[in-house]
Amino acid sequence: MAKCTLRIELPGDRDFVQPSEELEAIVHVECDSKIKCNGLTLTRYWKTHGKGNGDDGDKRAVELFSGEWEAGSYEYPTTIRFPSEPTSYHGKAINIDWYLKAEADVPYAFDPSAEEMILLVDPRLAQPYVAPDAWAPQPVKMECSFGGCMIPSIVGLCIAVVLVATGYVLWAVLLAVLCAGLLLGSLRAGSALKAVGLVALEVHPSSVAPGGSFHVLLEVQPESSLMVEHIDLTVTAQEKATSGSGTNKTTHTESVFELKEALASNLKLDGTRPFEQEVSFELPVTAPATFESSDNEITTTLTLTIQPAGKLALTHTHQLQVIGHSPRA
Repeated sequence: MAKCTLRIELPGDRDFVQPSEELEAIVHVECDSKIKCNGLTLTRYWKTHGKGNGDDGDKRAVELFSGEWEAGSYEYPTTIRFPSEPTSYHGKAINIDWYLKAEADVPYAFDPSAEEMILLVDPRLAQPYVAPDAWAPQPVKMECSFGGCMIPSIVGLCIAVVLVATGYVLWAVLLAVLCAGLLLGSLRAGSALKAVGLVALEVHPSSVAPGGSFHVLLEVQPESSLMVEHIDLTVTAQEKATSGSGTNKTTHTESVFELKEALASNLKLDGTRPFEQEVSFELPVTAPATFESSDNEITTTLTLTIQPAGKLALTHTHQLQVIGHSPRA
């Protein structure tokens, strides 16, 4: 049987490329006899590997040849452009790499192929970012434990009454105790939300590169005098990879980094003027870019926590858009 082998050569042994850059490649073909080829292609794509199911995407193929090869050696030089993202990443649960794959469609035979891994990286440092002169913070929705439990708890208490009427007293008592706890928690959540009042937040810029900085302005305007135990802002990055499917599905979560800034502690707000605080964060140069595919995602989240004295804590989360490359000038 005729034999055909492929090999990808990267001039200068270059195995990396910068965002939006073209990469030169040469596909070498070796044939020991005459072979028909319905198409020789070079495909660029990214692929994940790690603890989760593998995903791939952003495929772009160029056809280099179609016809017949005589016995001998052939070279097919080409250039292929890479996009700006996702950049290559090697983490705890998720790895993202780019590949070049050469493949020949040979009728009635095994299709020979060759593959080379490419790193998509941006060696430039993130550009400094200056906080805006004028801020326009927007009201945000604060969340609380037991928030949204009011209606379910009332419905549960009504079901408990029905259970008593039908003779299921023990089940009615258990359900009533559970629902009463949820109702009390819901009332406490409402009390905390009312006490804290209006909370507004603004984040600049809308996207940030690894090693870059972003700024946050927080405003808190309670309706009346309020003691606050602490107000914190936390930046967390995490990987989430899903393996298996159906009943065998497993989610693997890994923390990448955490940054925390205490804005206030043992603070008394008088209710006549808002509490304002501006803070800046600098991401690590190794911070992962935001990434999402069917079974793998990397997120960076800004979490605001307000703990009123004697009340339930309130939180708000904001998803940061981390780009894997510095914006080009």
